[in-house]
Amino acid sequence: VLLRASRRQQEAAAPAGAQVFGFLGSKGGVGTTTLAVNVAVAFSQGAAVGKRVILADMRSGLSATAFPLGLKGQGGTRPLLQLPADQLDQIKVEAQVEEHRSGLRVLMGQIEPPGVAVEMSAAHAEAIARELGVMSDYLLLDLGVGLGEANRRLLPRCHHVVVCIEPQRTSLTLAQVLLNEMSTGLSLPHHRVSLVLVNKAPSAASFTKQTIEGLLNRELSGVI
Repeated sequence: VLLRASRRQQEAAAPAGAQVFGFLGSKGGVGTTTLAVNVAVAFSQGAAVGKRVILADMRSGLSATAFPLGLKGQGGTRPLLQLPADQLDQIKVEAQVEEHRSGLRVLMGQIEPPGVAVEMSAAHAEAIARELGVMSDYLLLDLGVGLGEANRRLLPRCHHVVVCIEPQRTSLTLAQVLLNEMSTGLSLPHHRVSLVLVNKAPSAASFTKQTIEGLLNRELSGVI
């Protein structure tokens, strides 16, 4: 529903190519990758059935995208990041994309931790996203956490950004800072950013939906 609504809102102003959706966590461990994977599979089998849907992990390490999908994790971003960004083209990028039985196509990230994994530079992020956009009708980007140079380059190119939060004080405090920087520093308008609450342990929740919406001054688009 969220992706369909955003598609209608952005269609008139959208540039040629794929509709791009970014998934960003307020902090690590809130469930951003799980949300991105499940939305991508559901979308490819539902609203976008028959369309080209790609999920890409754009993080610099600690990628868990392959695990819930049961994929081998062959290829992915590492071979691409070892090439100069200006040498990347559709053939090179497509060679690293794996297909899931749902029809979803996936560009895996690196499972190695940051510092060991090859860093996703802003130039590489832009080049990879550009080529994936040519190959797809809908491109979903797992952006992990933070507003590093790669994410700062990718977020303004997203037609819609989903920020994943959890009902805990730390997550909400960090979400406040993140949303403010996305609005002021990156000039992302409110209608292009949605909040999804992932409540992993209902009994431990310390904030209600209404409290969270009041604290962040935004409505939640979904509660899981």
